[in-house]
Amino acid sequence: MKKISPLRLGAISAATITLYTRLRDRSRRSSALPRAAGRLSFELAMAGLVLAAAPASEALAAVTIGQQITGMEKAENSIQTSSGRIFVSYDGGIFELTQSAGTWTKTPVTKLMPSGSSGHCYFLGMAEYANTLYTVCTEDNASAAARKHLMAMRLEVANDVLLQVIELTGVELPNGLASDGQGNLFFANTTLPDLTKNPAVKPGTLHRIQLTGRKTVAGPNTQVYPSIGTTPTAALALLNPNGVKFDSGKLYVTANPPALSGTSILARFPVSSAGTLGTPVTLYSSTTFLDDFALVKGGMLIIEWIGGSLKYINEAGGVLRTYSVPFSFPTSATMLKPGTSPGAAVLVTLQGSDRAVFLETDWPIAPR
Repeated sequence: MKKISPLRLGAISAATITLYTRLRDRSRRSSALPRAAGRLSFELAMAGLVLAAAPASEALAAVTIGQQITGMEKAENSIQTSSGRIFVSYDGGIFELTQSAGTWTKTPVTKLMPSGSSGHCYFLGMAEYANTLYTVCTEDNASAAARKHLMAMRLEVANDVLLQVIELTGVELPNGLASDGQGNLFFANTTLPDLTKNPAVKPGTLHRIQLTGRKTVAGPNTQVYPSIGTTPTAALALLNPNGVKFDSGKLYVTANPPALSGTSILARFPVSSAGTLGTPVTLYSSTTFLDDFALVKGGMLIIEWIGGSLKYINEAGGVLRTYSVPFSFPTSATMLKPGTSPGAAVLVTLQGSDRAVFLETDWPIAPR
C-alpha cells in the first residue's frame, strides 16, 4: 500500500469461520486528513458496515478463513516465488512464511542497509527475477526526502541477506514492483502530500530499472510514465499508481486519487521489447481505493483498501465475486500455487491489523 496509518479496530477472533458474502461492495467509508507535527497523515475513520442487498441473480460465495500470522507491523505485500517460498513485506523488513506440521510461522529475513543508512526501512513491493527476490523500501514512509532503496537476495542461498542494489532517485514512495522477465523492473512512485505546495498532493509516476546482472543495473531508475515532457492519458492524469504486475507483454497498474476521494482504476499498458509503455486501457474502476492485486487465469484478484473487499474480476473488468474481508485495511492478495497447504488458496495481507491471513474459496480461480 503506502504511507497511511490506519486506525486499529480492536481485537479480531482467530477462530476459523466460514463467511457467506453477497457479491457487492461495502458502503464507502469516510476519510479525514488531520495534520500532526508538520506532517500530513491520513486517518480513515470507518463508519458502520453496510452490505447492499444483492440482485436475485447473484449467488452466494463461500470463503473460509484459515490460519492468521500476526505481528507484522503494517503488513504490505506478499509474493510466492517460482519455487514456492512465501514472503511478506512490512514496516521494518521482510518475513518468510514457512509451514511445519500444518502450522505456518514467520521468520525475519536478515537485511543489511547501506553504510550511513538509518537501518530502518519500510518495505513495499516485491518481485522475482532470475532466482532473485527484489524489493523496494523507504527509510521514512511519510517523507519524500527520505532515502529509498532497491534491495535483493539470492533465493537459492539459504538464509541469504537482503542487500542494496541501487539507491532510488527522484521518487517519493516506491510502491508496487514487477519484473518483465527480461531484466526490467517496473515500480510505482506514489507521491506524498506537501502542505507547502499547491496542490498539496500531485499525481505519481511509473519508473523502470534495467538490470545488467543479478545485483547490477545499467544506471539509475528512469521515469517511463508519463514520459518526461509529455501529458499522461486523461484517465491517469490525476492519479497515483500503487500496485504493479506484469504478464505476457502487459503491465497492470492500480492507480488512485491522491486525496483518497474520487475514482480509482486498474489500467493495462502494452510494453515493448525495449521496455517502453504504450497507451493504457482502463479495465476496472472503483470508488474505494484499489491497492495491490494478483493475476489469475482470465482475470485478477484485486484488493479494495478502503472498501475492505477482495474482488475477483475478469480481464474485461467484470466483477465475478466479492468477499468483504473481516479485518481492517487489506493491502494485497497472492494466489497460491495448488498444493501449497490445505485451506490456503489465497494469502491476504492486512495493514490495519498487522497480519497475513490464509483464505480458502469456492471461486473458480487458478494462478496464471
